[in-house]
Amino acid sequence: MCWAELGVPLACDLLDGREDARAGIVDRLTRAVHALPEAVAEINARFDTGYFAVDLARACVQMGVRFAIGVRRNSAVLRQVQAVPEAAWSEATGMDGTQVAVMEYLPDAWAKDPDIAKDAKACPVACLARRTRLEAADLPTERARKRRRIHPDQLALALDGVIDHVYLYSFILTNRDVATPAKAAEVEAWYRRRTDIEALNRDAKHGAALRHMPSGDKTVNRLWCAAALLTCTLSAFLQELAGPILGRSRMTIARLRRELICVPARVRHARDGTIWLHPPPGFPLLDHVLTSLQAHGDAA
Repeated sequence: MCWAELGVPLACDLLDGREDARAGIVDRLTRAVHALPEAVAEINARFDTGYFAVDLARACVQMGVRFAIGVRRNSAVLRQVQAVPEAAWSEATGMDGTQVAVMEYLPDAWAKDPDIAKDAKACPVACLARRTRLEAADLPTERARKRRRIHPDQLALALDGVIDHVYLYSFILTNRDVATPAKAAEVEAWYRRRTDIEALNRDAKHGAALRHMPSGDKTVNRLWCAAALLTCTLSAFLQELAGPILGRSRMTIARLRRELICVPARVRHARDGTIWLHPPPGFPLLDHVLTSLQAHGDAA
C-alpha cells in the first residue's frame, strides 16, 4: 500500500503465486495507517473490486479511515441502478459521456455490521454509480471484460437492434461525503485516479529492480524487496524536497538516476575554500536540485 500523494510505499507483503493478496489486506491497511505521520489529519483509502469485503470496510471504520471500495456487479446492484431516476444523474468530472449518481444499495452484511452502522450516524455508507454511454455499433466482443459492465437486458436489446446505445456501469461503496452532485462527482473522480498506483508499481519494478527476485530464499528476496521500496521512498523524498523539477510533478527512478545520481562532474576547490561543481552541459537537473536543497537547508 502506498501514500498516493507522495508516492511513498507504506506497507508491503512478499507473496508467492499461490497466495491470495486479499487475505492480508486488513493487516496491511493497519500497518500502512500506523506508518503515516501523526500530522496527517484525514486518511482516505481506495480499493479495487477484488477487495470488496465487509471485513475491510469494518477495519476502515474502526481506524477512522474514509474509504471507497469497488462493488462486484451482481443482480441486486444491477436491479437497483435501473431504479435511479434520470434526473439523479449528473456529469462526471474529466470523463466525457459519463454520469454519476447515488443509489440505494448496501449489502446485507454491511448493513448488519454494528461498526459500520455506528459510523453511519456521522457519514453513512453510500453506493455511488457511474455510467458511460456506449453506442451499440461500438459494442465490445464477446470475450471483452468491458462487456461485463453492461446490464444484460440492455445488451440483449442492443444486439437485437432495438436500442442504439447502452451504458457501462461501475459501482463503489464509500463513507465519504456524496451528499451533493458536485461532491459525488469529486469522490468518483478521486476513486478513478487510484490507477496512478500502477505507475508507482511500474516504477518500482523497472526503476528499482523489483521485477526480479534474485534468490530462491524468501528471506533474501524480502531484503531485496525492502531495498527496492526504500529506493522508491528516497526518490519520492528527494523530489519532494527539491520541489517541481523541470516542470514535472513526478519523475521515474530511471530518469532520476540518469539525470541526477549518475551525472559525471568535475570538482574545483577555490582558494577561498569554496567548492565548485561543474556538471557536463545538458544536465540542468543537478544544479536545480542542489539549489533547492540549499534553500531548504538555509530555511531550516
